[in-house]
Amino acid sequence: MKKIILTVIALFVIQSAFSQSIAITTGMEKLNDEFQSAFNVFIPHSTTKAASRAWVDFLKDHRGKVKTSGSDITSLNAIISEISRDTMQVYAKVSEVANGAVLVVGFQLPSGFITESTHPVEAQAIMKILHDLALPVAKDGLKDKINVAEKAYDSKVKDNESIVKSNEHLRSENEKMQNKIHENEREIKENEQKINTMKTELGTQ
Repeated sequence: MKKIILTVIALFVIQSAFSQSIAITTGMEKLNDEFQSAFNVFIPHSTTKAASRAWVDFLKDHRGKVKTSGSDITSLNAIISEISRDTMQVYAKVSEVANGAVLVVGFQLPSGFITESTHPVEAQAIMKILHDLALPVAKDGLKDKINVAEKAYDSKVKDNESIVKSNEHLRSENEKMQNKIHENEREIKENEQKINTMKTELGTQ
């Protein structure tokens, strides 16, 4: 029974997850204190911490010197061969939104910031990189939500079991008290009979 209910919980969470998906858009964003062309990726079910950690790990894997300050992540002279053979400066920030996190990233080549219009090939490569990075982060976040739901269910089950045991104990105590009352009533009647007998005997003397 418990497995069935937990499966229902998991399916419910997963079903709600399908209504949300990784979304990547482009636009002007404030990065490094200036408005620049950037890529925005919405990562459902993620926390800012998980999104930041995934992005920092990615940059370190591409020989970039990573500097973090609050929600800002900067990597200088990174070499991301999937995008370009040239070194690039990468500016990013992470923010929390409803049901997930948003990672905003700007990629600056010697020729300027990458945009869909000026660097269509590089932009497509960036979108693939961001999607591939976001997918496992979103999956891990969804697993965490399922675990939380399962723990909440287990807690309610334990609370219910505790209440049931408490009621059983109270019923048992009530039954003992009822038995004791009946026993006391019987003893009272017996004592009253003894008193009446003694009165009768005293009266005849």
